[in-house]
Amino acid sequence: MAKSLQEKEKLESYVSSDVLREARESVLASLQPGGEKIAATVAFVSLLPADKAAVKTGGAQLIASVNRFFNFSQVLCTENDGVIDKIIGHTLMMVFRAGSDRESHQLRACRVATRLVDSIKASELGSSCRVAAGLACGQLVSGKIGSRNGKLDFTVIGDTVNLAARLKSYAENLDGSVILLSDAMLPEISGEFAIRLESEVQLKGKSTQTSVYRVDL
Repeated sequence: MAKSLQEKEKLESYVSSDVLREARESVLASLQPGGEKIAATVAFVSLLPADKAAVKTGGAQLIASVNRFFNFSQVLCTENDGVIDKIIGHTLMMVFRAGSDRESHQLRACRVATRLVDSIKASELGSSCRVAAGLACGQLVSGKIGSRNGKLDFTVIGDTVNLAARLKSYAENLDGSVILLSDAMLPEISGEFAIRLESEVQLKGKSTQTSVYRVDL
């Protein structure tokens, strides 16, 4: 506390009180909730036991497997200009923004998901684990979410996030490793990946059926 007061007094000897006040207000403003609209692809990816019945058992081995999965994901995500936005249990939420000098955000996200499946299959986890992923693209709100006096979380929100999460949940109920896509993903990735219609499903929160597409692995 005393050190802070001394530093404040030193600043005041060089800078006017008006400048100090504006600087303080600028810092406080940067900590306020707020956001911007962006175009991006959101991917929810989960590591699950290959045997669905084993999901309930958990255990130290599952934790070790999930940590290995996170390591694979971090490397692939960074290589493809994505970020890991959240870790929720055994699930990762990854965001790939538009504006990269490389390929489209849809293509980069799908490439990470498929390579992650390949990495798991080629590792010691291949015989005991599977991957469930849901990918959706569109407009999002990106920024600091929270209260002025509480915790602030830099993240993305919007219907695209909800759709990707629901596609991942649907993929978890299918057999084996599965990557599901929203129809908006197709124009940007169909030239590199084999895609087929999985089904027309009624997803939670949607008033009409949603066309769900699947990447052939």
